Amino acid sequence: MDFIAASVDDLLAQLDGFSVVALDQEVTLHTAGLPLETLPLSPLEQVLQVLTDPTIVFTLLSLGLTLLVVEFSAPGGWVAGTLGFACVVLALYGLGVLPINWLGVAFIVLAVVLFIIEAQNPATTGILAVSAGVTLIIGALILFSRPELAPFGELSIPVVVAQAAILTGLFLFFISRGLVERRNPPVTGAEAMVGQLAQARTDLDPAGTVFVAGERWAAVSKGGRIRAGGRCA
Repeated sequence: MDFIAASVDDLLAQLDGFSVVALDQEVTLHTAGLPLETLPLSPLEQVLQVLTDPTIVFTLLSLGLTLLVVEFSAPGGWVAGTLGFACVVLALYGLGVLPINWLGVAFIVLAVVLFIIEAQNPATTGILAVSAGVTLIIGALILFSRPELAPFGELSIPVVVAQAAILTGLFLFFISRGLVERRNPPVTGAEAMVGQLAQARTDLDPAGTVFVAGERWAAVSKGGRIRAGGRCA
């Protein structure tokens, strides 16, 4: 590092009289008082600049990994998986540009693993989801802890905490819904017929046909013969 400048004008002043080698020839720079011409960023460059903001990178990474977890936990659709993959790819671009601490990436991956285990084992009653949220925050703070990151912007800690809390809350909500569904009796299939009153459409002697829940079912009587039109449970 040859110069430390506080501004562009300061840099030009320091460069004035400095010698460099260009095309095998030594050239002395004369930069003092030169006019400055600002070139605007192209739309693509503006987008890429946004993608190097630490807060945006963390948002894309956490959101993308969460959507991928949702896709793998409940396969069958494609929207969550596609959006999650796109978010992760965009986040990887920012991670490739920013001077990050890769230990933070390990913590974020650990948080995702905890979310997956929680989704597969709701009997843990949310302990792993809360642990994953805390791990996610720690991972973000470590990920962008290097001092070289200052020119790219600062990580917004309130945004990180809010995102981790929202993700944890969503997981806890879906886990609680899953536990409720497990406790509810089945509403379809043969299991839902247990305890319902059926009407015999043919004689059950002992086998025959009954009508229950708007459908005809084959049935076998265990209590003796039942004539057509009779009620049975």
